[in-house]
Amino acid sequence: MTILLLPLVSVFFRYIRLRGDAPDRATAWLRHRRSNHVVLLITLAAWCALWELPLVAALPHILFWILPILSTMILEAASRIADRAVLTRTWTATDILGLACWSTLAPPVALLMVAAGFHAILEGLWAGTFWLVGAGIAAIVGPVQLRSAQGIKLCRVKSGTLYNRGFRLARKVGINLERVYVVPSGRGHLTNAFGLWRGIALTDNFGEYLSGPQLDFVIGHELAHVKGRHTRKQFSAVLLVFAVLVLLSSMLSPVTHVFRPIFVLLFLFVPLLTIYSIARYFEYSCDREAIKFTNDPEAGLHALVNLYRMTGSPIPCSRIVEVFMTHPSLTNRLEAITRAAEIPVSRASAVLIEEGLQSH
Repeated sequence: MTILLLPLVSVFFRYIRLRGDAPDRATAWLRHRRSNHVVLLITLAAWCALWELPLVAALPHILFWILPILSTMILEAASRIADRAVLTRTWTATDILGLACWSTLAPPVALLMVAAGFHAILEGLWAGTFWLVGAGIAAIVGPVQLRSAQGIKLCRVKSGTLYNRGFRLARKVGINLERVYVVPSGRGHLTNAFGLWRGIALTDNFGEYLSGPQLDFVIGHELAHVKGRHTRKQFSAVLLVFAVLVLLSSMLSPVTHVFRPIFVLLFLFVPLLTIYSIARYFEYSCDREAIKFTNDPEAGLHALVNLYRMTGSPIPCSRIVEVFMTHPSLTNRLEAITRAAEIPVSRASAVLIEEGLQSH
């Protein structure tokens, strides 16, 4: 149980340090949230591996589920409460409960289901296949419901700046765009954009920070998601990963108990990191496509920097943290754009300096 409390203790002490008027506290808190996400996933993986040891497996199996789910929900709720204080969110208690529940479903509960399925198949129980299928469903449903809990409500528009720019750019590059949505930023003060099935969506506060070519870059990025059918491909990737898990689990059924903890760690991390890697690849791809659509790499560089500054998101990111993220770090995205546009990589740092996010 002690290892499950580590992320929660980390959140508590970091929040205490950021109380008051600490400089750049929002950025510092978001950086900590990223790191704590990694700590949580590693902790859960270690917990699952421990249950392959004979002494631990002898404990009531209900503890395998209750302790990590309960501790994760407490952690997520505490993190959202801290978000409300540090990031000036206006979430209600009901909002926080919903956010904590759906954040717990994916990836934490999905990981537990993968471990349970792997264990069952190694024991010769084909019912383990259903655990893996359930994990795949949780991995898909969790993020969708989390967006809903964050207050993301799609409001279709048929006029306005986003509508006009979106359809004009789509016609220019030959993309079949059917719908444009505006998402109210809501109590969570969201700032985000989404590429959907033949549609794009942006939160209603984008116009406050970006305009002209910079807004076109963001729209172009989302249009690239539509063009590449990335939503469908990510869904297919999740299904493929879990299908491979079922196959490999059946092949490894004779594995001795001594090596099972190692295989559990592999079966948890390899699929998870594969899905994150695919998501980051799509983000790099869409940045490149957006530059081609707009033919304005400078606007793309400034748009990304302004977005990160607007949301208070950290600029640098350690490699270990980035491999657990769906989006690359800002620094890596800027440098990738400069390489794609065949301009000096040093331009990435120069833009950060010009926008006041990095000193000389």
